[in-house]
Amino acid sequence: MSLHAERVLPLLRGSFGRDSYLYAESCPSTQRLAPAGAPHGTVAVAAHQTEGRGRLGRIWVDEPGRSLLFSVVLRPARSVQDWPTLTGVVGEAAAAAIEALTALRPEIKPPNDLLLGGRKLAGILAEAQEGRIVLGVGVNCGSAPYAGAASLGGEVDPAELLAELLLRIERAFVAWDETRPGTAADADLVLEIFAAARAGQGLPSPPPEHAREFCDRVLGNETWLVGDRAFMALGDGVLEYLYVRPEAQGRGVGTALIALAKQRRPDGFRLYVFQHLEASRRFYERHGCRLVELGDGSGNMERLPDALYEWRPPTGS
Repeated sequence: MSLHAERVLPLLRGSFGRDSYLYAESCPSTQRLAPAGAPHGTVAVAAHQTEGRGRLGRIWVDEPGRSLLFSVVLRPARSVQDWPTLTGVVGEAAAAAIEALTALRPEIKPPNDLLLGGRKLAGILAEAQEGRIVLGVGVNCGSAPYAGAASLGGEVDPAELLAELLLRIERAFVAWDETRPGTAADADLVLEIFAAARAGQGLPSPPPEHAREFCDRVLGNETWLVGDRAFMALGDGVLEYLYVRPEAQGRGVGTALIALAKQRRPDGFRLYVFQHLEASRRFYERHGCRLVELGDGSGNMERLPDALYEWRPPTGS
């Protein structure tokens, strides 16, 4: 398999790696391949690591030329104290990228593993280094490097997988970097996002006389916004609202918010979605939410048939 620049760069659809792409046949670790002054979005790739490692100093084993091993240099605007939350967002994005190319949906084992059939397929390592994050990703592509590991079995071109991973990680990173807690001052923005998202679903917004009541209800929960593109509200074990403007959908925004919901409610949560919103239901199902029951809509204001979903962390995580 070739991961040289001439093979990968024509496949890139985002900015990561486009202007700064480093490749080595072998190196101690891609985490140390990019120099200290490397710009944001620099991608470092290796065919083999001699000192690969994962979280807590654990050893990462690969077979030369049979794994996808890369790191990305990131320079966030968010506070350093928020940096640890990036790993979960990248995990969701990486799982989606693998599914897009293979139709296999890895299970996410917090904080940083992707499992296939209960066995480790991929790992993520986000390290703070000299005012930057170096984000490392390893995926077993050609074969499992040790007993008990999983692999994609050579069914995917590693260069295409790298391009897909970089695009989805970039989009998820941008959304994560724009994420902030909501405040009372965000009431008009929340209403604007909600109205746009509901219009895209063919559903009505609250009438003007109930707009303030709606905003108070949303912001009375733990609320998070992604720029002016989306918001999420979390109650006690319930994902009350998650709405993304139509033009921002499919760009990692929902992925960033669902990852945040899992971090903020690590024991799990429930949510309702209208039965006819098939795209929304597929989104939650892809992100590990399980259908619990179908309802007749008697419990919601629109009186539309709904579906109750639940997310619970994987056993043993």
